[in-house]
Amino acid sequence: MEKINTVQLSVQSAEAVMVGHDKKPQLVVNGTLMNLARGHIVLNVQTFEFAHVGGIGELEIDDTRPVMQAHLHVSYRQFSSLLKLLRSDPPRPPSAVIALKEELSTSPEGYLVLDGRRRCVIADISWSIPIL
Repeated sequence: MEKINTVQLSVQSAEAVMVGHDKKPQLVVNGTLMNLARGHIVLNVQTFEFAHVGGIGELEIDDTRPVMQAHLHVSYRQFSSLLKLLRSDPPRPPSAVIALKEELSTSPEGYLVLDGRRRCVIADISWSIPIL
């Protein structure tokens, strides 16, 4: 078995969502997993009003479905920049790397090895958004 502490994704779609009349917008990013043999991820990005201790979000992994759910909080400035960059028409899909505080186990073939539902703390996220 191999250990990984990042989840890499290729962005397939992104949309801004505002539910209710007094809610802050969130960005919902759908992506395919790049460093795992199969799977999909739905990433919910919101702004925060206070500093988070211990991480910027959480990754939920369901052992019965190949879909991960990630919820993370970023500064308003970063949220606005990300929204602006994702609105462009890049020559290839943007990608992101989610850094986890814990390690995940994978088989030699690249499949995620789980012994039940798992929640991991997201330590950081990095984006690569082509501009040319």
